[in-house]
Amino acid sequence: MSVKALSWAFDVQIDDPLAKLVLLAIANNHNEAHGIAWPSVAHLCHVTGASERTVRNKLARLEDAGLIRRKYRTGRSTQYVMLFATPASAAPLHDVPPTPAPRAPITYKEPVNKNKGGKIKISDWSPSDEDCQYARDHGHDPDDILTSIRLWDEANGNKAAYASPSAFWKQWVRREKPPRGKNVTHQVMPEDKHTANARRWLARWDTLSDTLKVDLRHQNPVLDRMLKKNGD
Repeated sequence: MSVKALSWAFDVQIDDPLAKLVLLAIANNHNEAHGIAWPSVAHLCHVTGASERTVRNKLARLEDAGLIRRKYRTGRSTQYVMLFATPASAAPLHDVPPTPAPRAPITYKEPVNKNKGGKIKISDWSPSDEDCQYARDHGHDPDDILTSIRLWDEANGNKAAYASPSAFWKQWVRREKPPRGKNVTHQVMPEDKHTANARRWLARWDTLSDTLKVDLRHQNPVLDRMLKKNGD
């Protein structure tokens, strides 16, 4: 932490409160000896409570306003140079195009660090669009899942690391119960598969539990129609 960086960040006049919060988070990680800060985007998301897209947008606005300069590094977190020469009262923020910004890397996700065992720390990782969709398909808000994982990881010293954080994410999603009132999206099978499955289940219908019967009727509309036709 740098007292100089924090003092400067607090004095900067910004008409965007969330952008200022991002700036303060960077300043809190500023290394005065090296003159740079390198918090991961995931850490900035955790500190500010904002989504990855929002944080990247605020970083672009801060850079556009001349308050920071980003130095991208392959396979490692981005470095941030705080431009103290910018007067605190002369730092208006101008609207910039939505992320990814023109100066951003081609890839949407920031490279993450791997330890010697080839594992990626959860604190340096963010879910992909595919991971987020997986959570939605199971009735969850991806931001809620990520917040739960970040809090769990922080409580354990931010030491969790996995060869496949995406697999860990999916496992976590499967353990979580969907919020009350939300239905899990089921993949719809072609009609011929519904029909074949319906016939197989009908052959052993009397041996099934009531809970399984309800689930099967919900997942297979053909089976449901067959049962209704038979008066069930």
